[in-house]
Amino acid sequence: MRHHEPALRSKAALVIGRRVQNLNWMEKHLQQVDPRVRANVIESLWRNDSPETTGIFRHYQRDPHNRVAGNALIGLYLREPEEAVQSIRAMAEHTDPKFRVTAAWVIGMTVNARFLHVIRSMMRDPDGKVRGAACRALFRIKDGASPLHEQTVESPTPAWRLQALR
Repeated sequence: MRHHEPALRSKAALVIGRRVQNLNWMEKHLQQVDPRVRANVIESLWRNDSPETTGIFRHYQRDPHNRVAGNALIGLYLREPEEAVQSIRAMAEHTDPKFRVTAAWVIGMTVNARFLHVIRSMMRDPDGKVRGAACRALFRIKDGASPLHEQTVESPTPAWRLQALR
């Protein structure tokens, strides 16, 4: 975490965060200036079932960096889908196109068809990157495959939880 290369620090945050699952360690590294580190620390919490993580996701969904906010929305969606839906829709209408691109990515990760009208609207966005991200999200929804629903050796998700998320 002290390496001079920012990309290496951010990847280390993801790997260490997934393994350590220590909320004190997480809180310390969520104070990092580098948004890539914060985003990866948030991502490392996606499979952490401690009640405190929901509060962390709620807080960081308002982060000034789109990737941090997007990862927090995915974490919130995994715990409180109904609550997250409103925030995802709001991000899809953000004034900054980077946040709208991230919203499309989040929607694609959820593979939730309830967002189809949002994606269709985003496909008419004036920004080409937003339109491209919306198309990718639409294909992912139509395909129905999301990395959020895949079981991993590191952190298996019970089958009942997977069904609840779909």
